Amino acid sequence: MSEDLPSLDIPGYISLKEAARLLGLSESRVYQYIQEERLSAAKLGRNIVLPLKEVQAFKPDVPGRKRKTPPSWRRLKVGGPLLTTTIHVQVREGQQKKLEKVLQEIAQEDQYTFPGTVARYISKHATSPVNVSIFLVWKKSEIPNEGAKAKALEEFQAKLADILDWSTAQCMEGEAIIHT
Repeated sequence: MSEDLPSLDIPGYISLKEAARLLGLSESRVYQYIQEERLSAAKLGRNIVLPLKEVQAFKPDVPGRKRKTPPSWRRLKVGGPLLTTTIHVQVREGQQKKLEKVLQEIAQEDQYTFPGTVARYISKHATSPVNVSIFLVWKKSEIPNEGAKAKALEEFQAKLADILDWSTAQCMEGEAIIHT
């Protein structure tokens, strides 16, 4: 770490806690990166601050080994078929940044995990940033019941009601034939 700085309110610097929030990591993991000298920091009394631009540009390690070959196609043998829910919906005007912030909070707080799902994706469209696709993969044998599934989707819609225009939503249900 570099020399002590005189004040906590330093333009261009953020706290360790804020850095962890921005990176989607634990505070202890950010501290490890500081100890490994992958991130620079300064100590302010008992507090640690990091340069905001450096934190924004930082790329943490990708967990796991890099695949040598793509996974093979397969069929689910146990537990019945995989069901899919695909929802295409428009982002309300001027709400793109708020959407990203709320989705980051949802991920950090591990909310809206939809019991029975084995995969969840929310993607923005490269050619049309006002559109978002939500893709949920359910293991049929693990879906609590249709009422619970509907309730989970309703709660998710309510959370994003001021950001996504659900009146534009197109919802499709399906069954996976093969998957990876």
